[in-house]
Amino acid sequence: MIRPALIVTDRLDSDIARAGHAEGIALALPGLEAGDLQAESAGRGAVAETWPTGTALLMRTTGTTGEPKLVALSRGNLAASIAGIVEALDIGPEDRTATLMPLSHIHGLVATLHAPIAAGATVVAIPPRDSGAFWRHLDEVRPTWLSLVPTLLRDLLETAPAKRPESLSGLRLLRTSSAALPFALRCRAEDYFGVPLIEAYGMTETCHQIASGRPAENIPGSVGRPSRETFIAVFNADGGEQPSETTGELCVRGPSVIRGFVWPREANADAFHGSWFRTGDLGRVDAQGMIWITGRIKEQINRGGETLSPVEIEDVLLAHPAIAEAAVFPLPHPDLGDEVAAVCALRPGQSADATALIGFAAERLPFAQVPKTIFFADALPRQASGKVSRAAIAAAYRDQVPATPVAAPALSDTIWRPRVREAFADILRLPAVDDHTAFFTLGGTSLHALRLVARLEAGFGVHLAPAALLIHPTVADLAGAIASGLGRGEGRFEATAVGVPPEDAIPASQVVTAIHLAERLHPHPLRGWSLALMRLHDR
Repeated sequence: MIRPALIVTDRLDSDIARAGHAEGIALALPGLEAGDLQAESAGRGAVAETWPTGTALLMRTTGTTGEPKLVALSRGNLAASIAGIVEALDIGPEDRTATLMPLSHIHGLVATLHAPIAAGATVVAIPPRDSGAFWRHLDEVRPTWLSLVPTLLRDLLETAPAKRPESLSGLRLLRTSSAALPFALRCRAEDYFGVPLIEAYGMTETCHQIASGRPAENIPGSVGRPSRETFIAVFNADGGEQPSETTGELCVRGPSVIRGFVWPREANADAFHGSWFRTGDLGRVDAQGMIWITGRIKEQINRGGETLSPVEIEDVLLAHPAIAEAAVFPLPHPDLGDEVAAVCALRPGQSADATALIGFAAERLPFAQVPKTIFFADALPRQASGKVSRAAIAAAYRDQVPATPVAAPALSDTIWRPRVREAFADILRLPAVDDHTAFFTLGGTSLHALRLVARLEAGFGVHLAPAALLIHPTVADLAGAIASGLGRGEGRFEATAVGVPPEDAIPASQVVTAIHLAERLHPHPLRGWSLALMRLHDR
């Protein structure tokens, strides 16, 4: 049975329109009139100066973290988004592209179909989301630019010929949008295709484009500047607008933004800060006006009160040569609330285990961000647009036990032990220390102990429980405890920080200092005081 990607109808209340909407098929009214997109000049740089009214599209949002919503996009929304894409990429009649993205998705419909047609460019229709079809039809396509989601870009690279085909000689740029672009993938793409990769930012509620990099102003990691007549502001959790360089929720207003959801209507109450539409994305705007996105609010991991973004962790995992795809998500933890977990898909012919990947991440991330559980899958679940579905991943793995357990001793030996050994030596001012000699036997005092705890907490991004150094007094013991990621308890890691007083606030007397540290090192007064004072005698 053939499934249409787009239904063009003059009545949105018709039976076919209702049936198409129920199946998630995009609906469109007859196209723009000639006056709807006024050009500054013929060919390149077409920019809308007036924004027409009237509904052009009814589309469902992707629903990456919640229930999908129904969005009505006006002809003015469509014209504004088209103009922003054409202007940012400098699309003209000599340009060529292909429909790599499905036309039922706002990215494919606006960026790879409407925008190039409005600029007089050529669009070659090929099966969407099919990297093999792209390479088979490359001679017919001969693209000058391509727009796609990062997962589809990865598929293109995985199926690409070893040598860059001559039919790509006219390619001048790549564009990604609709999902975060891993830095490692960006480097691979620019190396193979030999052209700049421009990151853009958009969503269904803004008829796709909000902001974009430009060929002449392309900064890796930034999604560029807002489209013309589009404005971005950053708000805090209380709805207060923030200054530049401050991270918060990105909010947008402009001619491409919807006035509200068609369904469910009640979603509109939380969708706006006044005239500003809330994107649900975290990010900042720098002093030069460039936009930087750090993640989705609903996808943040709350680990013991510390908020972590999956995107940065995924970037590190994807830098591993054996990893093709990675998605980070929270697993329930009895003390921390959430713990960091990940599911990875391997490249063909590659192998890796959980211990190796966690060790790889531990060398590059603070302890709190290191995934403590790694799952493996042949491929990650995706939405119709090609984006990875975090909701499906969290639901599938939330109650599972990892097939490959984490080998804490191996991590202790390879990752944590050298760092703990270095900290011991620096704090005690020794040229070298033995891994199996207790800290206090090596000459450590209570003041040294406070400094060591502060250094390990700051350097590893972990919070040491009060009795950690007493219960794990050697380099080997303490490194093993860190590697194991022990839960809340005596001599283990806590969900909440233990305050470390500044050095000038620590009592000068050795005896008083020992008592001060004893208060931190053991929560039980009678047993703790005697143990601490025996171990922390002056040296």
